[in-house]
Amino acid sequence: MLVRTGDEEADMVDQNEAFIADPTDHLLAVIDDHAGAEAAQRELLEAGFDQVHVYEGRAGAETLDSTGTEHGIAGEVVRGVQQMFSNKDNLAEYEQATREGATVIAVRIQDNEARDRAADILGRHAARDMNHFGKAVVHTITP
Repeated sequence: MLVRTGDEEADMVDQNEAFIADPTDHLLAVIDDHAGAEAAQRELLEAGFDQVHVYEGRAGAETLDSTGTEHGIAGEVVRGVQQMFSNKDNLAEYEQATREGATVIAVRIQDNEARDRAADILGRHAARDMNHFGKAVVHTITP
């Protein structure tokens, strides 16, 4: 997760700690190039997005936790319910992307205008597999 501190260098802290139990109202994307991911993170923060989560490596995959197993029985129940009642099982592809060396960025989105602004920013940095998790459906922005 990016932590805004006022110190430009410290703004890019990646703690891989924010388990998104419910991805509703989040835009998720994969960026293969590390420098591109850092630039996208910076631009999202500068654009006023205050909830930008960043996932990288094995720790990122364990935090994304598409099955919930890394977050105990409660995490497993949450993920199980999500997979039964919606198409929010896309988290597995993001978990795999981090295991393969890509960066996954998740941005909390409040409305369609914000979604479009965030998607534009991510798109400028070669984001792929961009999806907006709505109330009961996942909307594909870019495959």
